[in-house]
Amino acid sequence: MAKNTICLWYDKDAEAAARRHLESLALPYRIAGHEVRLSASIGVAVPTDKDTPETILRAADQVMYEAKSAGHGHYRIASPGEPRA
Repeated sequence: MAKNTICLWYDKDAEAAARRHLESLALPYRIAGHEVRLSASIGVAVPTDKDTPETILRAADQVMYEAKSAGHGHYRIASPGEPRA
């Protein structure tokens, strides 16, 4: 099973975008005559004025692993007020 990390930037409703991505990935795809199903776990971090690119990615990565622990096809959002290491 391949594992990849993809970073996307949204200036609007990131939660709705996460839901749309999961819904799109859940559709069956036909590749070379085979039905293929994909899933993802998504972590979303909403930046604050104090964040750096590194702290935003770290926060998104942390909640992505929380989404992974919930099973396939979940997303989690890091609260903007949470401390970021």
